[in-house]
Amino acid sequence: MTLQQTGRLLITFLALIAAAARADLVATVDRTIISDADLVTLTVRASDETANTEPDFSGLNKDFEVISLTPQRNNSFTMINGQTSRVSYVDYVIRIAPRRQGELSIPPIRAGSEVTRAIPIRVQRQTISQQQRMDQYVFFETTVDSNEVYVQGQIIYSVKLFYTEAIGGDFPQPPTLTDTVVETIENEKRYESIVSGKRYYVLEKRYAIFPQRSGELVFPRERFTGSRGRGGIFARKQSVGAISESHTVRVNTIPESFSGENWIPAKALGIKESWTEPSPIFRVGEPMNRTITLSAIGLSSAVLPAMTESTIPNAKVYADPPTTENRIGEDGISALQITTIGIVPTAEGELYLPEIKVPWWNTQTGREEIATIPASTFTVLPALGETVTVPTVTVPVTELTKSTVVQQVASRYWQWAAIALGLLFLFSTWQWLALRRQVRILESMNVTRYEAATFDDPDEQREFKGLKQACTRNRAADAHRQLFLWAKARYPELNSVNELAKNQPDLAPEIEALESHLYARDDDSNWRGADLLTEVDRLRNKKAARTGNKALEKNLNPA
Repeated sequence: MTLQQTGRLLITFLALIAAAARADLVATVDRTIISDADLVTLTVRASDETANTEPDFSGLNKDFEVISLTPQRNNSFTMINGQTSRVSYVDYVIRIAPRRQGELSIPPIRAGSEVTRAIPIRVQRQTISQQQRMDQYVFFETTVDSNEVYVQGQIIYSVKLFYTEAIGGDFPQPPTLTDTVVETIENEKRYESIVSGKRYYVLEKRYAIFPQRSGELVFPRERFTGSRGRGGIFARKQSVGAISESHTVRVNTIPESFSGENWIPAKALGIKESWTEPSPIFRVGEPMNRTITLSAIGLSSAVLPAMTESTIPNAKVYADPPTTENRIGEDGISALQITTIGIVPTAEGELYLPEIKVPWWNTQTGREEIATIPASTFTVLPALGETVTVPTVTVPVTELTKSTVVQQVASRYWQWAAIALGLLFLFSTWQWLALRRQVRILESMNVTRYEAATFDDPDEQREFKGLKQACTRNRAADAHRQLFLWAKARYPELNSVNELAKNQPDLAPEIEALESHLYARDDDSNWRGADLLTEVDRLRNKKAARTGNKALEKNLNPA
C-alpha cells in the first residue's frame, strides 16, 4: 500500500469518527464476544432533537432478553473563545441477555428519523472452568416432575438457587410460557444444603404449570445476575451470575378413546353425595338438599364440570352456584367443588334419581376411569296436613299426640266457647275431633321421621335459634315448623302460624311467601330465609309489643 493510499484511508476513518460524534443517535456495547451466561450492556445515546423521542427497543426481543433499562439525562456546558454552548443528551443503559448461542445481532434502533447501526454479538458456550469458578458462588438446579403430560394436565416445576453468604441479587420471576396457566405452589422456601462438602444457602420456588395446547413446551433457562462481596469504602463487588438448564416437555392431545364430554386429566378424582339428613325422607312439598362433592388431585378447579341436576319426574330441582377451591400441597394443586341441589317432590310415589357418571383420565396410569354416584329410588310421602279440613297448623305428629299439648289446646277452645256463649264450643269440638282423625291416619302410615323427637317446656330462645338455623340454610319446611314452635313459646295464646300472621301484620308477607313456596304447585321460586329472619328478629326486639302480649295473656287468664 502506497503512502498516498494510506493517507486516504486515514482521512476516511477520521471522517467516520467525526460523523459518529455528530450523530444524534448512537449505540455502543461494552463487549461483542460473551458466554451464554453473560450480560451485555448496551448504551444508546440520544442528543439534540432525538433526546425528546424515546427509541424503539422492541427489536431486541428476537435474540435477547431485556434485563433492565435505565434512562440517564445529562446536561453539559462548554466555553470556547468566550462563547458558551449547552449540550444535552439522554443515555439509555440496557442490560440484555442472549437467548441462544451463535452469531447474534443487536438490530438497528430507531428514534424519530434517526437510526443506529447494527452491532454483531458472538455468543459462546460457557467453558467448564468458567462454570466451575462461578458455581462456587452461585448456581441453579431446576426440575420438572414429568417430561410428558396431557393437555391441561399438571407439571410441577421446581427452581432452586444455591448461593454463598455474600451474594446479592434478585430471584427470577415466574416462568413466562405461552398458552399455559402458571400457579405458584411455594412462593419462597429457604434452607441450607451441603454440596460437595461446601455449605450453600438455598432459595426454592415451585410452580404448577397447566399447558393449554398440545405440542412441545420449552421451559426457558433461569438466569441470575448479582454481585459478590459486602462492599465498603475500599472494597469492590464482583459480578456473579448463574444460568440453568432448559427443559422440554411433550404435551399430548386428548386421546380419541376418551368418552367424556369434559376433558379431566388428574392424578386422582372422587365424587360423593350427602343429604340434609343421614336417612332422607321425602315428602310432597318439602325440599331436601343434596350435596355433591367433586375433588381431584393435580387439576385446577376451573376444569371441573358443573354438577347440575337434570330434570327429575314428579319433582322440582334447583341448584345453587357451586363453591370451588384450589388447595396447595405436595402433589401440587388439588381442586374441590361443592354443589348443593334442592329437590322438592310434587307428587306421592317413587322418586328416581339417576346415576351420575364423571369420566376422567388418570394421568398416572394413562387410561380412562369413571367416578360414579349410583342411582337411587326414594318413597315420597304425602304432605303433612294434606287431608286436614283446616290445614292451618303444621307441627310434628308427636306434638299433636302429646297429652299436655292436646289438653292445653282443648282448654283454650273451652275458654273461647265460654266467651262465645256456647257457639264456638261446637266448632272447637268438631275441629279437635278432625285433628284426632288425622293423627290416627298419619300413625297408620308408619311415619318415623319425628318419632325420635322430644319436646321440653317452651323455650323462646332455643326455638329462635332453631328458626335462625333453618332460615340461614334456606330450608323452607324446617323454617315453617320452627316458626310455629317459636311463636308458641313466645305467644302461648297462638295456635297456628296463620294466627301469628294476623297478630303481626309486618310478618304476614313473609309467612305468605313461605307457605306459597311450600304448598303452591306452580311456584318455581327458590325460597330464601333472610327476609323472614330479619322480620322475626325485629319483632323480638320490640319491647312495646311484648308488654301488650302480657296484657292479652291477663285478659285470657283472669285471676
